Amino acid sequence: MKLLKLIKLRKIVWFSSFYSFLLISILFIIVSYHDEDLGFNFYLLLLLGLPIVSQIAAYRVFIKKPKIILLLRPFSEPHISSKLKNLVRDEISFLGFTFTLADKHFTSPSRRDKLLKTFYNLSGVLTSWLSPTSLRAKTKTDIQQLNNVVSSTRKLCWLWLISYSRLLVITASDNFWQATVKLFLDNADLIIVDLSEVGIGSIWELKELKRNSHRLRIIFIASQGNIKNAQELINSFFPNNLNCFFGYRPDGTFVRREEFLGIVNSWFMKEL
Repeated sequence: MKLLKLIKLRKIVWFSSFYSFLLISILFIIVSYHDEDLGFNFYLLLLLGLPIVSQIAAYRVFIKKPKIILLLRPFSEPHISSKLKNLVRDEISFLGFTFTLADKHFTSPSRRDKLLKTFYNLSGVLTSWLSPTSLRAKTKTDIQQLNNVVSSTRKLCWLWLISYSRLLVITASDNFWQATVKLFLDNADLIIVDLSEVGIGSIWELKELKRNSHRLRIIFIASQGNIKNAQELINSFFPNNLNCFFGYRPDGTFVRREEFLGIVNSWFMKEL
């Protein structure tokens, strides 16, 4: 299957970039301890060479318009959050760029971003473009900037490369989270909805999805212990969509992974 080859390629790109950064960082520390001048050369290699090579590699595997994925999920559910993170990292993230709203269990890595911004901004204009882009939605201006980020493959590739979870978390205020969801309903290629737990926000999201279902590609998911309740809810909103419903195990893997990939492949086969 073409999709499986693409997923494998994207995994290779991410893991090779991650371990290369780690290896060169270790070499930089070791060599700096013994030889200051040589250590500086490794610093330059780490600073300029590897990020650019990694960026080019990621851009090449996403050369066609990358898939934008929106993950809608229960908020502040610790027993579900850890499973979902594994699911996104191992089963979903290599299909494209996966976005979700922040809560106390899904947070934007602000310390990492602050460190990288300081690091690359101090290094000059040649590397300032490597500074991470903050994903937030707290004002109308933020919504516009978020829209610009979503349309920039280069920015998304870099955020994808530096994220261990390969999950792009958006910090949204109470006044703008719904506007953020609507923005992604207009831009996303795939909507993944976790119905393991359902709150007031989830009902609003389901109503929006139903209103726009004629133009959206939607997949519903739920943890194994919540499958029955999720099926009943899907039936009440989307009675013909149970073939796009998948359970996932406690370790964050799909119960019917091949069927999930088959549906995604049939939707995007000509585009990936």
